[in-house]
Amino acid sequence: MADEKTQFAEITKKKYADQAIWFLNGFWKDGLEKEAENIWAMVAKFSELDDKRKKEGNELDEFQAHKFLESLGETQTVVQLRDKLRKIDLDSNGKMALAEYLTFKYSKTIKDVIESPQGDNQAEITEASTKLQAVLDAFSEVSRQLEEQSRAAEEQKAALAAQKQAEEEARRALEDQKQALEAQKQAEEEAKSALESQQKALAEQKQAEEDQKKALEAQQQALQDQQQALEDQQKALSEQREAEESARSALEAQQKALAEQKVAEELARKALDEQKKALEEQKTAEEAVVKSLNEQKSAEDTVRKAENELKAAIDDFNNQETSYKEQCTNLETKSKDASQSTVNKSKAAAELALLKQEDPLPLRKAKVTQEAVLRKVEKERKAAEEKTAVAQAKASESEKKTAEAEAKTRETESKAKDAEDKTRDSESKTKEAEGKARESEEKTRDAEQKTRETEEKTRETEAKTREVEQKTRETEQKTRETEAKTTEAENKAQEAKEATRESEKRTADAENKAKEAEDATKDAEAKTAAVEEQRKKVEEALKESELRVREAEEFLEAAKKKDTVPNGSIWWMQRELKEAQKYKPQKKQTA
Repeated sequence: MADEKTQFAEITKKKYADQAIWFLNGFWKDGLEKEAENIWAMVAKFSELDDKRKKEGNELDEFQAHKFLESLGETQTVVQLRDKLRKIDLDSNGKMALAEYLTFKYSKTIKDVIESPQGDNQAEITEASTKLQAVLDAFSEVSRQLEEQSRAAEEQKAALAAQKQAEEEARRALEDQKQALEAQKQAEEEAKSALESQQKALAEQKQAEEDQKKALEAQQQALQDQQQALEDQQKALSEQREAEESARSALEAQQKALAEQKVAEELARKALDEQKKALEEQKTAEEAVVKSLNEQKSAEDTVRKAENELKAAIDDFNNQETSYKEQCTNLETKSKDASQSTVNKSKAAAELALLKQEDPLPLRKAKVTQEAVLRKVEKERKAAEEKTAVAQAKASESEKKTAEAEAKTRETESKAKDAEDKTRDSESKTKEAEGKARESEEKTRDAEQKTRETEEKTRETEAKTREVEQKTRETEQKTRETEAKTTEAENKAQEAKEATRESEKRTADAENKAKEAEDATKDAEAKTAAVEEQRKKVEEALKESELRVREAEEFLEAAKKKDTVPNGSIWWMQRELKEAQKYKPQKKQTA
């Protein structure tokens, strides 16, 4: 019995597959042929549960054995399991070998197992096992190589695709960068153009500001001139009012003279009746004539004075007109003088435009009016001179008549008649004085109207000056804004220039990366070719492996026909070969 246990222990020390083969060899013809696949599955489960030795193991511990029985649907309580394991564990080592389980399951004894037939031709079994192992090794090696080759091919294919993608991305990046560089250069050119335009606008704005300042100076000068003209007009108005007052005084004097002359006429009439009184009355008349002569001289002086004032006014108008024409001529000549600078010519043109904008009509109208008045006053002066001469003659005649009155009473009637003439003359003079007074009043009204017009024009000039001052301030503000925009344009131009340099640098980097990517792609293609070459070698090995499989199949079929070869061993080798063929490496189609 001890020898049986020792021999059985040798069997249980074998690997799981060898224990199964022993059992199949011994009991193949006893009906175990039908259980061959189940036993094959048991070996696989034992190997799976043996987490340390796997296929090289020979027995399971209690826990692993419990799990094995559970996998077969034989779950029991711990006590039942241990009781069953004790029955299975023939060597009582607390573990379950596959041979022990098979002996228990198929109700065999240790003796049945150790004495079971294992075949008479061990050499053929060994040869068959060797051939099978060689096939399996070949399968394993080809499988490993093909797996490595497939993995390497896939990895290399992915690497090549990735590299080509990287190369394409690098090319696109280079193209994008070139486009970005071109766009940046265009932006830089636009920034330069904008800067030049802004600088030109700044120069133009500064010139406009300078012109505006000159226009302001001209307007301020025009205002000063207008204010001076207002002062002159106000002075002329004052003088005209004085002349009007003088004319009124002359009228009053003439009216008084008329009254006196009428008295003289009355006396002359009475002289006819009162000869004795004629001399005295004649002396009175003489005094009246002398007084009238003096008054007439005073009136003549007044007219002469008014004439002189009108001549002075007309001379002033002529001087203003001559000065205006000379200024226009000088400014026009200066604006067209090629020897002058552009600024001076522009300034002269601006001043000429402003000067021509002034309305000369009031000046010409005043001159014409004053000339007409002068002609009238000249006539009045001549008439006054004639009247003064007449008055002088009458005075002389009156003196003569007074001398003659003492001897010539008969001349009383003539004197009376002379007195009447003098009265009519005095009445005429009074009418003339009244006309002169009315003319003086009209001149005063005209002077007042001119003064109002000059004041209005002065206010308009002041308003225009304020407008020019406001426009000058606006121009200065616009110049400051243009200067700020110019500074901003300069900054943008500098930024664009720096951005262009940075873009050129990035373009150079992109070109380098594109070249590197192209080189890497070529390297990846070379590696892919090498992998393809290796794949061809593995396919050759696969062909060789397939040939050896056919040889092994033929050998096993021939051995199976011999009675000396155990059926279990042959079945197991065929089953292993079939299992191996399930995982036989397949040729992969290349892209």
